[in-house]
Amino acid sequence: KKSLFDPIADNPVIRCEPGSPVRTWTPPGLATSVRQEGDNIIIYHESMDVTRVVHMNMTEHPADVEPSDMGHSIGRFEDGVLLIDTAAFKAGVLTGSTLHTDQMTMQEQLSIKQDTGDLLISWVVNEPVYYSEPLIGGQMLQSTTKELIPYECVPEMPASYH
Repeated sequence: KKSLFDPIADNPVIRCEPGSPVRTWTPPGLATSVRQEGDNIIIYHESMDVTRVVHMNMTEHPADVEPSDMGHSIGRFEDGVLLIDTAAFKAGVLTGSTLHTDQMTMQEQLSIKQDTGDLLISWVVNEPVYYSEPLIGGQMLQSTTKELIPYECVPEMPASYH
């Protein structure tokens, strides 16, 4: 009988899937770019070649949005801080062996340290089914002029799981 969570077979990394925004923000903190394109902020994470779109021209998530690993993100700037609200996740792995349901929501704050150009990230996850308290985290990514390198992940599954 299969347990609820198999840390190998159920690990989204094995399938070259991102898992969740929390996973993309946590160490090792591979290179990330944040840029504006029209009415959207585009966040590209070198890890798993993940591209997120933050819709800056919306105040609510559409009712008919398709759930996904990265969810649907809307954002706004407030006092120089990018505030992101994300919903419409499909159930999966938050990070490591921490699971989440499709009821999860996430709020993020992104800002730039003026003296260094470093990106400060903080996030709060609300997962009412599995956790009685919000999950909180953050990270600082150093500013770099190095070129982003495609991750080009190739899915691998140990032979014992085929």
